[in-house]
Amino acid sequence: MKQSKRILVAVDGSNHSLNAVKYIASYCSTSTHVSLIYILPKRPEQIFWQVNMDEEFIERMRGKYDRWEREQRGASRDFLVSTKALLVKLGFQHDRLRIMLRERESGTATDIIAEARKGYDALAVGRRGLNKVGSLFLGSVSDKIVERVENLPVWVVGGNVHSSKMLLAVDGSENSAKAVDHVARFAADICADITLCHVIRGDEWVFGAPVFELDRDIEMRLEEWRNKGLQKMFSGYRERLIKAGIDPGQISIRCITRSLSRAADILKEAGEGGYGTIIMGRRGISKVREFLMGRVTTKVLNGAEGVAVWIVP
Repeated sequence: MKQSKRILVAVDGSNHSLNAVKYIASYCSTSTHVSLIYILPKRPEQIFWQVNMDEEFIERMRGKYDRWEREQRGASRDFLVSTKALLVKLGFQHDRLRIMLRERESGTATDIIAEARKGYDALAVGRRGLNKVGSLFLGSVSDKIVERVENLPVWVVGGNVHSSKMLLAVDGSENSAKAVDHVARFAADICADITLCHVIRGDEWVFGAPVFELDRDIEMRLEEWRNKGLQKMFSGYRERLIKAGIDPGQISIRCITRSLSRAADILKEAGEGGYGTIIMGRRGISKVREFLMGRVTTKVLNGAEGVAVWIVP
């Protein structure tokens, strides 16, 4: 008997977080345990610490803040209740849904991360879209969550995702193997089509050494050697997916060669192929820790629009 998955969804009453909830409804089995967490914003008490302020003004402002706080709490609870009702309407089991309205303690992101460490299989967050200069603006809370959560898969949901197709970017790293196993746990439940995608930079195909350019035989041998390695890698990942219950007919393989940018080609493939989700390991083969994650993963996350990106540690 398969163990039921546990997903934590961070919400804040915005359309971004509502999109994350709808995404969970599409990508998770209705038997999944879903917890919705809402961290209440903290009132700006510092305004009352100002010196030489009129006492009557301070009392009037305090009354307004008290009223704002009550309204905020009510709206937050209404959002949680209505969101839970939506999931029930979509077939999720009422007793496997939990709503949590929490006071802000250490910080919104920090409080969410603290809850995420209590045995969940993934943490889902919504994000904002692209800004005017075409780069992704996650927002301070989502940004901090992505940066700090290193031992739990984070699903960053951008927009209203419709396609169930999944693009699984792989290499020969341990992180990729973990990403394959993580995808397998969810894709089997929703019968999603999965493409194993590997991107090879142009200068890696023949190692870029001038001596090889003068010897076609050496170049061909290198390509043969690399192709055997790729076949072994793809075969191993495919077997892992099938063993987890994925129909072999739902698994395809894509290898992009002579790439100028791995991230750009992954995003292009996702867009042209109509994928709804991109899955990547947090880091690649290199053990060197980049800012946030590996360089390719960071670039894909920053450039993704209208899709969800799963970051698997």
